[in-house]
Formats: sequence, C-alpha cells, structure tokens
Amino acid sequence: LLANKAVPRANYDKIKAQYDGAAAQLAMAEAGLKQAEKALRDSELRAPYQGEITMILKEIGEYAPAMPPTMLMKIVDSSTLVVQTFLPESESPFVAVGRSAEVHIDSADYSGPARVSFVSPRLEPGSQTFEVRLELDNPGARIKAGAFCRVRLVRRELEQALLAPLRAVLREGGKDFLYLLEDGRARRVEVKLGETSGDRVLVLEGPQPGARVITSALDRLRPGQAVAAAGRN
Repeated sequence: LLANKAVPRANYDKIKAQYDGAAAQLAMAEAGLKQAEKALRDSELRAPYQGEITMILKEIGEYAPAMPPTMLMKIVDSSTLVVQTFLPESESPFVAVGRSAEVHIDSADYSGPARVSFVSPRLEPGSQTFEVRLELDNPGARIKAGAFCRVRLVRRELEQALLAPLRAVLREGGKDFLYLLEDGRARRVEVKLGETSGDRVLVLEGPQPGARVITSALDRLRPGQAVAAAGRN
C-alpha cells in the first residue's frame, strides 16, 4: 500500500512503530514466562531416584541458597545394596567383577546371593588388604542399610573336581602325593593341589573325580600293596 501511495507515510510509520513495540513486548513477555517457569521448577523438590528419606537437614521456612547448592535431605535407595568388605592380598587371584558370592545378615535373618561389582586395584597401606564391593538385591527393603553381614565368596566354579582329605596328602621332596585304591591295590600318584576348604583340599592335577583315595595307615603303605577297602572317600 505504501508503494502504491494508498497509505500516507505518516500512518505507515505509526503502524510500524506500534507493531515493533508490540513485538518487543511479546519478546519480553516470553522471556519473563521462561524465567517464571524456571523459578517454578526450582521451587519444587524432586528426588533424582526413588528411595526413603533417612535424614531431613532443612525445615520448612529455613533459608536454603541455590548457590552453592544446599543439601536438604538424605535419601537412600534400598532396592539394591552395596556390601563393602576387605580381603587379604592372598585372595586377589580369586576375586573378579561378576564373581558370585553369598551374603549372610543375622539381623535380617537373611541369606542370599550377591555379585562382585568392584575390586580395588590397590592395597590398604596398613592392613595389606584390598576393598571388594558386592551388589545385593533387596526387594521390599527387607535389609536395612548399614547392617553388618558375613560374605562367602566363590573362588572358582568347577563342573567336576576332586576334593581329597588333607590327611591323605603325603609330601616328599617338595612334591605332593596321594595313594589311590585301584583293583584292590595301592597306587601312588603325584598331584597338584589347590586351595583348601575345611579339612579337604582341591586336586588340580592327578586323579580324576570319582577316584578312591586311601586315607589311613599311609606310613605303612607301599605302591602295589594289597588293600582292603573300608569305605569310599
């Protein structure tokens, strides 16, 4: 219209000024709306995860500055607990992330499975132990955070293995031997032993699972000697 001179220049300039002013007011209103929405969000307390409030640090009406951030309460998610324990350095070859374990908690009358989630790469200077953490599922929050527990770690998992009585092991010249009962006679075999469990020891190399191990009168026994079986070990 202005190009065709259908509208006077003065009227055009007036209308354009009104439009520009309205656009500026709209921009200011939108900025104010965003600030108000942010203030509303900041006024609401939202937990980052589901859990149970264990401690309230600020009461209603107390001043709590946003910067630096103020801790208002403590929340514990008890659906999965972390068990912390320390093991001697000698156990380090047998512990790895993902390894199975069993946790016993007397206060909750609970025994159940757990899994290793963290193995520290360093030893504690004073005790020469290393930290191990395990994750324990806790549906229904049956177990309270902070409870003491006993942990049984699975050193290794073997489909078939021979556990020989410790009293059956003969040690000579830095080597270990067992006497086996085969066809009514004693046969002496060299073995490689692993870790112990109570009064038994794991046989890593030597006789196969199911072998009959002689456990008595070893001081009088000789290879090839006839033996009468009194039981199965």
